[in-house]
Amino acid sequence: MLGKRIIPNVSEGNALVQICSVLIVSIGGFSIGAHFAWPSPSTPQLIQNTSYIGQVTIEEASYFSVISGVSTIASSFLVANAMKHVGRKRIIWSMTIPQLLSWILIAQAKSIAPIYIARALSGIGEAIGFCTITVYIGEITTPELRGKWGSMFSCATLLGNLCITVANDYIGIATAAYIFLFAPLLQLVLVALLPDSPYFLLEKGRYDDAKAALRQLRWKTDVDDEFLALRKDVERQISESGSFMDLLKIVTNRRALWYIFQLAGAESISAEASSISVGTVSFALSIFALPIISRFGRRAMLITS
Repeated sequence: MLGKRIIPNVSEGNALVQICSVLIVSIGGFSIGAHFAWPSPSTPQLIQNTSYIGQVTIEEASYFSVISGVSTIASSFLVANAMKHVGRKRIIWSMTIPQLLSWILIAQAKSIAPIYIARALSGIGEAIGFCTITVYIGEITTPELRGKWGSMFSCATLLGNLCITVANDYIGIATAAYIFLFAPLLQLVLVALLPDSPYFLLEKGRYDDAKAALRQLRWKTDVDDEFLALRKDVERQISESGSFMDLLKIVTNRRALWYIFQLAGAESISAEASSISVGTVSFALSIFALPIISRFGRRAMLITS
């Protein structure tokens, strides 16, 4: 945490610290995207006789997605609870551990068992990222920046989808796993430099730390008005009760749906080309959407999509 003497005594502040913080935690999104898409380019290679761990059956390969999905669901409940007590920053920092271990296991695997373990670990990392990173971004950014930069996590995830698909197809599974160690290693170092969420610090009654975090994030010393507004918001949220059943009782929550995008095979192009094409288009459009979201609003964009 930077000292108050370093932060300039100005009224306007600077958005650079917020943007850098968003970019740093979005590195986790890149890792999540790479792990999430890993089975798509890897399975066709592993079911061949030339696989670096020996031939894998289609049935054995089908568990790659299942294991990570189950791990993500099971871990999400623990992560959501830990986030309230440990804090967003520490939880985001901790996601690098299962991601690092997962890539190492994939790179060093001699049989399918280590890959199963790697998929379970990647699921833990995905749970931490999906539960925590978007919350952290929402809590550290101003409304003006939130609309434009709040989607960076999704962009990084799609970039990870694309990069792992290309890397696995052209340099092989093991080599790609070694290369992709750079993302969690970079996040491990950089996240330690970030301030924690002012919301979390206020929830814990650490008012001085919350104000110091706000000063660093806004890059100005005069944050009294925003601090008082945030404090009132946090106190109101703490006083309001909520439960898991609200997901079913509230009409708008019942209307919310998760969707699964399934890519069907085509005879005209290969599976590898299909994966790369989808990843490229998704990432390109996610970047294109960044300035549009802040201009037209999230509701209009969701209806359009």
